[in-house]
Amino acid sequence: MAMSILRKSLMLAFLLPMVAMAEGNKPGEVWVTLKGADYCKPYQGGEEWSEHEFEATGFKLVIRLSNSDEPQTFEVKPSDDSLAPVTITTEPKKFKPARVKGEKLPRLVMKVDAKFEPKPATPPPEPAAPPPGPAPEAPAPEPAPAP
Repeated sequence: MAMSILRKSLMLAFLLPMVAMAEGNKPGEVWVTLKGADYCKPYQGGEEWSEHEFEATGFKLVIRLSNSDEPQTFEVKPSDDSLAPVTITTEPKKFKPARVKGEKLPRLVMKVDAKFEPKPATPPPEPAAPPPGPAPEAPAPEPAPAP
């Protein structure tokens, strides 16, 4: 009995990824090496992408995708507000099989480096223009004393 349950669970573990690939959905991962910042979060459409995790003490971001055949765009925002975000676009041709230690089957992986630059300095605001209306009159000069 226990052997049959174990056998069924092993069969499911191997068959489910194959069924997903047969339907056209190729799960993949985007490995982002973070340079200049750590623990940056990926956003898509303004919302945080929930399928991600961090490795290498926060300097490697792993974004999991359910279908690597569709191009997707992510904005990786650093936790430091003084750094500008980086935009990453996936390309189906860049996904390559990669072996992961402890896994029997290779994963489809796209590797990307993200270098974070400081945000451009914003110019100081210009002084406010005087309100429209009559111009204030300049004081009349005093007459020179008579000799």
